[in-house]
Amino acid sequence: MKKSKNIRVISGGCTPGADPIIRECCIELKIDYAEIPPADHNWNQFCIGDRWLYGKERSGKNMFIRNLKLEKIGEILILFKSASDKSKYITDLEKKFSKAGKNVIKLMEDS
Repeated sequence: MKKSKNIRVISGGCTPGADPIIRECCIELKIDYAEIPPADHNWNQFCIGDRWLYGKERSGKNMFIRNLKLEKIGEILILFKSASDKSKYITDLEKKFSKAGKNVIKLMEDS
């Protein structure tokens, strides 16, 4: 299978949830893949940004900063979440994309 040239998937790089599944699917399907994890996560070969930007002290503000980076670089946001998920970080990301006039697609699991 040949690598897709028309799409790049950029993940938030968090380990719980859909992010690891998305990474594996992109690798398997040869879709260009990158991550912008919060600064308190470790750097990996998929990270957009230099190694020194990662491995910082854990702080909730890192998620909001990550969200700003995702909104700046992303064109479309696809959210995978359950209806009961009330994460303030996911809500913040959704608001940032909406406010910027970018498309938000929600794939919700019924609870």
